[in-house]
Order: sequence, then structure tokens, then C-alpha cells
Amino acid sequence: MITSIKHAAIGLAMLSLVLVAGCGGGGGGGGGSSQFAVVEFVAGGTDGAVFRNEPLVFKFSSPVDPESVSINGLRILSFGEIIPGRIEIDKNVITWFPVVLPGEQNDYTPNNFPPINGLGFRGGTRYQVQMLGGSPFSIQSIQGRPLSSTFTASFTTSAQFLPEEVPQPPGLLTSTPTFDPQPIQDGDPFSSNPADWPLLDPSRVRVRLDFTEPIHPQSLNPFSTITLTNISENVSVPGVGEPALVRLDQSPEADAVEAVCLTSLGDRPLSTEPFYFELRITRAVTDLAGNGLPQDIVLHFRTADKFAEPNYLVQTETFDTDDFLSPTQSSAKWGRGVLEGADLAARSTVYIPMLPRIGGAPPPNTFNLSHPLVEKNNPATPNGASFLMRFEPTNVQSIEGESIVNMSWSPKSRFSFFSRYENVRMTLGHKVDMPAELEFLYAANYDLSVPNNPTSVFEGSYTTPVDLDATWIPWPEFQTDFEYTSNHDLLMFWDMPEGGDTYQLFKNDSSRSFLRNRIFSNGGDNRGRNGRENTQYETMFDLVSKSSLALSLTYPVLFEGKNLSDPEYGAFLALEDPSRAGTEILVEWAGNDNPGIPLPSDDFVPAIGAANGLKSIAFKVSLTADPFTGIVPRIFSLSFAARDRSAPPE
Repeated sequence: MITSIKHAAIGLAMLSLVLVAGCGGGGGGGGGSSQFAVVEFVAGGTDGAVFRNEPLVFKFSSPVDPESVSINGLRILSFGEIIPGRIEIDKNVITWFPVVLPGEQNDYTPNNFPPINGLGFRGGTRYQVQMLGGSPFSIQSIQGRPLSSTFTASFTTSAQFLPEEVPQPPGLLTSTPTFDPQPIQDGDPFSSNPADWPLLDPSRVRVRLDFTEPIHPQSLNPFSTITLTNISENVSVPGVGEPALVRLDQSPEADAVEAVCLTSLGDRPLSTEPFYFELRITRAVTDLAGNGLPQDIVLHFRTADKFAEPNYLVQTETFDTDDFLSPTQSSAKWGRGVLEGADLAARSTVYIPMLPRIGGAPPPNTFNLSHPLVEKNNPATPNGASFLMRFEPTNVQSIEGESIVNMSWSPKSRFSFFSRYENVRMTLGHKVDMPAELEFLYAANYDLSVPNNPTSVFEGSYTTPVDLDATWIPWPEFQTDFEYTSNHDLLMFWDMPEGGDTYQLFKNDSSRSFLRNRIFSNGGDNRGRNGRENTQYETMFDLVSKSSLALSLTYPVLFEGKNLSDPEYGAFLALEDPSRAGTEILVEWAGNDNPGIPLPSDDFVPAIGAANGLKSIAFKVSLTADPFTGIVPRIFSLSFAARDRSAPPE
């Protein structure tokens, strides 16, 4: 059953590898031969983006003690999330593999039990390497010396996978596909005689194809590369017939594809003959290296009534007309054969926390503050900076449903200086309602009942420009958007353990007495240690409304022109545009006994079976666009299957 479909956004640009020295010198060999250090890190040949399934290689100054290697001492992260991987240790070399398959060697101690991952890294994504130094959890040499200093690095993945030195095309692993459920009558799907084809239960048709190696996900397309055709009227003419609906799912290992079919089920009307189907896998289906199948693979099956059970019917909305559009509750584009998300609505709001002054006097904010962008050696903040700041909903001025996609700060005296700040982290979240004041422990301020709270919006290096007449300077470019719920206070957390090149001054106001809005400490700390205080920075918020809704009226569920007296809804299928990377759809259902009327939006749930027994059914589709590219989701049809539970068996 489909309730949500999401595409991974894949960047197309090849981006260069960046090595970053960590605290105490990063990848250097240290101050003497007795130190245990990373002496080489190889990824992407150090001159380009890392392939999605490419291993990372770390070379140390002396052999590694395998028992000391743990997820605490070596981890790969993206957006604050630890990425699963497996490792192999060979003397002084650790090789970290992003592709994890069952039964493969994993030298982490204890085993980090990574989930199955047959593809590797996400494409076009920034990753960070963290290798802890000078700690009981650090990787050690066989002499027991811990890594002398923390090693950090960052890299970006390409959209591509490793090429094969000797190109080898993929093929089917077994001579016949796997049908789920088992055929009512076994047969040979490759036979030239239709009478020999497997006979399947029409209430659910799933065909699993196992390949000899992982298949590139971008080569799978239900419109062109793996297609299903109802050839019942042209059985003797290969490939001629009516396209049927199919959704393609990959196994976690990526070496198997399952075609989930929602067809005109049962046998042909006014006939005892079954329906005949052709499933075609074309040569455009490739392995990860881009090698295609040697030739098209074509197989067949039949569907017929399941013995002693009533027929299913399939009802399809193709969005050619708006006869069943609920106009007062829908914001998506419905018509001309597609359902498409509404265009993004982007805007900016400005928060200036200056209180009115008599005679226009400047605010009393001239004292020295612990600012987040500081020099490594500044006496005021020698250890970097971390802070948590609160903004009230009226400060953000957001409309419900908007996401924050970037923020900017305003430099004091309009001066911004070039500087680079390493290993910074920026997080946004929703504040818990009570207590009203900020808690000193940073993590205690977040409302855990809100999903994805907090959200890491950036991790990596941040560079500020030279500008002697700057109104706004963007904070780091967000790596993901923050879905803000405007009935909560917004929390912004910034952490910069190592400082940067220049101490930057921000426009701010520090005269508010209550509620106090900021707590701060050194970089890398987990709590504010300098007391609650009143500072807020002048801030610009970039907001995007990325979601839209399509609600239908209730559809009468008919079979041969008659209403079903006791409907049971068996499955549904949204046939979407697979090229819409970075988008998401969610389909929900509700029902009643009165066709052609709208239902309240809050009545809809993901399980179509919630409408069982109701003679009319409606759907709600939530369409979420990619907030950074503006790409919106698109659906070509939405179908659902139903049968009458009270009908006599045929």
C-alpha cells in the first residue's frame, strides 16, 4: 500500500573534495614519531567528488588496534546524522565502505549493526568525517597510543557510481521471476503459448525480478524501462495493448526490483477468459556503472477470478476533468491529465529588535558580547562560541505551512570582513512552551512532540565576504529546509568550536528585560554557562510555502452501473512523474455514503481500509515541492481497487 513516495534529490555537479585540519592539527603527523596520527585520507582521488559507492581510505602513522575502532571514534555524518558503514582494517589502513550488504565483514568493535544499504552515499550531498583524538574512545595504535589529535574532513558526493574496470552487463539471477502471492496455476512466463503462462490472483499482483548485481535507481521508469501492458485483445501481437499501472520498488540491496501492479482485475467482462499481460524490461535498465541489459527481457502472466471470491474493480482518476475536484479545499493544479503541486511562494521577512528610543537615541548595545563569529585567538572568546537564541512567532512573521530556507544577519556599522569559520553547525528548532525562560542545557529547550525537532540545517565551513556597505550577510546556505510551526517560539543554535579569522560584530539589541532571549558558552559545549541575557540579532528570514493540497469529492463506487452495497477497498496506486527529484506526495482517504460531496480535511487518513463499508470514497493528496529548486510533484493518475464483500461468489 502506498502512503508516501519520496525522491532523493540528486545533485549533478562534480564538486571538489575538501580536507579540513581538525583541532590540534587534523591530518598532520603531529610533533614527533611517538604520536599516532592520520597521515593520508583518500576519497575521490582527492581531486573530485566521491562516487556514491566509493570507499574512504585512511592511512595511519602506525598499525591500528582493531579492538579500538568504534562508532564513537570514527563516524561519517550528514546533516547531523551518523551514516551506516562497514570497515576493514589492514595494518595501518582503515577502509570505510558506504555500501553495506548482509554478511559482509565489519571490523567495528562492537559491530555497529548497520542497516542494509546497497547503493551507498546519497548523491550530490555534503558529508563530514569525524575521528576523535585524545580520548578514551579514540582509535589506538597496536602500542596503545590514542589518536593524538582530532581529525576532521569533508567531502561531496557526485550523482554517479564507480565505473567498472571491465564492463559487465547485468542479467536476471534466476530463470523465472517470483510472484507474490504464488500463482493459482504455475506456468512458464517465457513460453510462447499463452495457455502456459502463470495464472495469478488478481486481488494483488507483485512480480519480483532478481538481478545479478545492483541496478541503478535512475534507470527504473514505469513509463519506459519496466512497463506492463494488457495485451488481452492482441495476445498474438507482442507489445500491443493498453498500458497498465505499475509501481517499481527496489530491494534494500538494490539487486532486486518489485513491480506492484494495479490492473483491471479478474477476468474479461462477459467472458470466462483471463486477462493477459506482458511485462517488459528494456535494455535501458542499467547497473550502477551504466551498463545496460544485453537485450530486452519480456515475460507474461494471466489474471483470473480468485475461486469463490467476488471480483475486484479498479476506479481511476486521470485528472482530465475537474468533475470531482473539491474547489474550496484544493490549492494544487488539477487538470489536463495531471495533478501538480502549486508553484512555490517565496518571501522574506525582517526582524529588527530595536525598541523605540526617545529622540532617536541608539540602543545601549555597545558593550562587548560573545558573538558567534569570532577569531581563534580573540581574548573574549578563545574557544569559539556556541549560543541558543529565541525568536517569537511575531519576530519571524511566518504564515502556517511555510518553511525557513535561509537566514541572514546584519553587520554592525555595515562592515563585513572576509573570514572562514571551520566545522560550524547551525540548528533550528521549536521551543517547548514551559518553562518560558530558556533552560541552560541546550537540548532541554526543544519540544520533543514536534517532528524533526531540532533540525540540523547546516554543517561544514562558512565563509563571509568582504563588504564595507553590507545590509545583510547570509548565514550558511541551508542544506535542508526547516518546517516551522508558527505557534512555537523559534530556536536558533550555533556552534563553532574552533573560531575563525575575524571577529564580526552584529547589529543587536540587548535592552529587553523579559523574556530573555540568549544563552551562550564556548564552542562545543552542551549548555549555556554565562547566564540568560537579552541580546537578539537583527535577522532576515527567507520563507517558502512548498506544500499544496488536492482534495476530491466523494466518488460513487460502482460495478456494472450499480453501487456496491458493502465495499472493501483493497489497494491504491498513485502513478507519479519519476523525474521530479526532491519532491514528496502523501495520499490519504476518507469515505461516507453520499457521493459528490466534500469531506473535512481532518477526516482523511493514510489507510484506505478506513473507508471499508462506505459506499463513496474521497482522497486527499499532499504535494510537497523541493524548496530549493522549486520542482513540484506531478501525478498522472490515482487508482483504487474495491470489491463487494456481500456479493455472492462467482
